[in-house]
Amino acid sequence: MKKFFRGFKKILAIFVVWRAVQFVIAYVAQKYLPLNFSYPYIDTALQITNLPEWIWGWGGFDGVHYLRLAQNGYGDAYTQAFFPLYPLAVSLFSNIFSRVGGLDLMRYIDPAYFYSGLILSNIFALFFVFFFYKLLLFDFKKKQALYFIVLALLFPASYYLGAIYSESLFFLLCVISFYCSRHKNFLLAGFFAMLASATKVIGVFLFFALLLEIYQSNKGWKFDKKQILGLLMTPVGLITYMLYLWKSFLDPLLFLHVQPGFGAQRSASIFITLPQVFWRYFKMLTTVSLNSPQFFNALIEVVFALFVIYILIATYKKARKSYWLFALLACVAPTLTGTFSSMPRYALIVILLFPYLRDKILTSRLYLAISSVLLIIFTMLFLRGYWIA
Repeated sequence: MKKFFRGFKKILAIFVVWRAVQFVIAYVAQKYLPLNFSYPYIDTALQITNLPEWIWGWGGFDGVHYLRLAQNGYGDAYTQAFFPLYPLAVSLFSNIFSRVGGLDLMRYIDPAYFYSGLILSNIFALFFVFFFYKLLLFDFKKKQALYFIVLALLFPASYYLGAIYSESLFFLLCVISFYCSRHKNFLLAGFFAMLASATKVIGVFLFFALLLEIYQSNKGWKFDKKQILGLLMTPVGLITYMLYLWKSFLDPLLFLHVQPGFGAQRSASIFITLPQVFWRYFKMLTTVSLNSPQFFNALIEVVFALFVIYILIATYKKARKSYWLFALLACVAPTLTGTFSSMPRYALIVILLFPYLRDKILTSRLYLAISSVLLIIFTMLFLRGYWIA
């Protein structure tokens, strides 16, 4: 066990510095950037915590939906879009905190859930970074692995790992699944993949990644019983949630059908191809006013979409095939709804491929400077209620 946790202190130090800087950014943001009430539940959901803005801002946007799910379950409209494992974890962990008596739970969120969500997200994020480091050691030296960890944490959307979002839990489960598969323990890899598919729908794509890992391990298609069982476990999280939706709401695909309700112009009835999405954004960028928030959001989304495409093309022959395939499916699937909305957040998955990019773009001072500046700006905007992803 001591050997397994070798390097944890360095990872912990990097993580603590990263989070400390982000909290400093959050504190500075409240001094210079006005609070934008872009989501209507901000006063009833988060300010009830009596915490300063630079802390409760980490529960903004989707964070409130996760907190409401942890507290009230799937009672509110459109909440079925959010998968259950993360809010379930928040709900269970919240029991260690005291409750606020006499609170209207249909309107307010008990602070216990906020404390639980913020603490859990950071714990999940810390262990995601650690297991990502352990995964990198299969292919890289320690110094290289540590550098790629820093590179990942400087990604412009990395602040979501510390927010009350399911990203930290999802990425933790993904890297553990890959870590187990590299150790050829496909039964355990399938178990963690199953949990990932109960956290986000794209977790089901780990099935194809593990299929590749097993094929490479066996050098052929002859799988043993444990390998087959591990594969079959992968979609069980998604299937279980679909069965719940079928029983409770008579629609096993409700998580998809409620997507248009979030106002991102997502399609829930037909799949829209990538060229069509780019054409839609071209029309937006050429018709919307340059000074409007819509232009800024559209520009950010399409730039990150292009960045993802660049990473996928540049690492096609160099990255481990299972990582590459998973990143491809996880990034492309959301675009089939007809939009790049939330693409900066979805693009987080390509940090799995960063180490395999052999050119010097991601290691250049220019990239590091741009990425760091964008991380600061995006963090400030997110915490002050401005939509980013």
